[in-house]
Amino acid sequence: MDCSIFVGRIMFRYHVTFGREKKIVSVDCKFSLPIMLMNEFPSVGDFTVQYFDQYFDDWVDITDMANLPDSCKLQLVSEHNRDLPASTTTETSISDHSVQINNFTDDCDGADQSDESIHSHHGIELGAAKAAECELPTFPVHIRHHLNDITKNRTRTLSPHIRKEIVTILFNKLKEYTLYPGSHGYVNLCKKLVNAYPVLRDEDNYRGETYRSWRSFLRDRFKDLRRRIKASSTQQAMRNKYGHSKNNKRRLEPDRLEHCKTPRVSQYDPKLVESMEDEFSIAMHIKTIQIEAKKTKPAFSVIEDRMIKTFLYRRQKILEGKMTQEVINEFPVLTEAKWILTEMKLLLGIDILEKLRSFTQSSNMDKVQRLVISKWQNVPDEIRLLVAKERVGWLFGMVRILQGTQFIIFEDAPKSPYPTILIDDEATFLLFDGARVSCENMEEALAVLISVYWIFDISFSYLNAAYMCFVCSYVIKLPSIKMPIRAIKLLNIA
Repeated sequence: MDCSIFVGRIMFRYHVTFGREKKIVSVDCKFSLPIMLMNEFPSVGDFTVQYFDQYFDDWVDITDMANLPDSCKLQLVSEHNRDLPASTTTETSISDHSVQINNFTDDCDGADQSDESIHSHHGIELGAAKAAECELPTFPVHIRHHLNDITKNRTRTLSPHIRKEIVTILFNKLKEYTLYPGSHGYVNLCKKLVNAYPVLRDEDNYRGETYRSWRSFLRDRFKDLRRRIKASSTQQAMRNKYGHSKNNKRRLEPDRLEHCKTPRVSQYDPKLVESMEDEFSIAMHIKTIQIEAKKTKPAFSVIEDRMIKTFLYRRQKILEGKMTQEVINEFPVLTEAKWILTEMKLLLGIDILEKLRSFTQSSNMDKVQRLVISKWQNVPDEIRLLVAKERVGWLFGMVRILQGTQFIIFEDAPKSPYPTILIDDEATFLLFDGARVSCENMEEALAVLISVYWIFDISFSYLNAAYMCFVCSYVIKLPSIKMPIRAIKLLNIA
């Protein structure tokens, strides 16, 4: 095989000629060659690729990309210069076995601009409809063998090179129909992919969508392609309608972040809502809680009973916007770890600490550990020390990997208004709104941290939203949380 190796990856090299232009083009997948040629020679327009057959000493059209030599001479023949019927030169399809390229430029010179625009929009919609019904292409033998090996041996992971080849093949399949497949086109093909090969399903199962990373890969490939080609009037209209201006990027603000909202009072059991006690009874319950909280040995059963009876009152006040400090003043027991976790159990019906402990002993924690080790250079020295102390420390190593900022400090001087974990030589604490919650270990501190966000209806900081959503969806398995795409892609290769 006549090929070069760069950075441990096999590259196929081709000498490409178009007119007076001569270039050496390298690709790591033959199926990506058409796109590379279109990027290297943007002025060609519609063209066909031919390779030089040394046996026949002549230029030959390529009919199957899989049969293309690993290294040879190629020439680009413009469709305007070929003696072919007009119907062939206006063909708009690109398949896995053909390298005929169409840049979707306007060929109707002199036609009425409005008619052209309507026709082009109709063509885009028609192509998207066909893309939504396309069938899954057949993968090459080496890809099928690789997937079978992973199915038999679950300890193996999908090779990044194979993943890229799969995305390229799916990309070329959709590109046969349109440059704008739309959500239905992406979802249809990705669903068929994960159903045919269950081993390719994502770790995240948000609303049964086990294909989100594949959809993201395809969408990014089409965005990159549309960005590189010269836009026609119709494409520019599509960009203006659906695209994002560089000068008007969406700002990441806490109130725009998607995270789990706790149920409103009206969403609880109607019997519970109707059974809410009057203001006098609630005031007496609150007074009892405050008295017990001051005792050296408070009655656990009494506090638990009063906290349950005032639960809906507490939720109503928090969701109406009552300040966190005012809630703590009314219910001082919410500065203790056990009562925060108990409140979280009342709120969502799950034991969050038990969920966290189960995860740290599971094989999924081993996957997180492998991922953190692979990105070890991004892990701060302080977090590396936590890994040696407790197994849950590997989860803290994911913060920087997911491009977040550390919410763990090692000196009593919090710089963030958001809940923060303080770790010193003697104990572990959670700090929020002036409260200082003592925790037995880092596991409990992380469980209390997440609980505080839900109990007091605090929006995630946009700096750490990706990490918090990762923990809530992947570790604790909260069904209403969507795992970040970046986390899914990293876990798929861990």
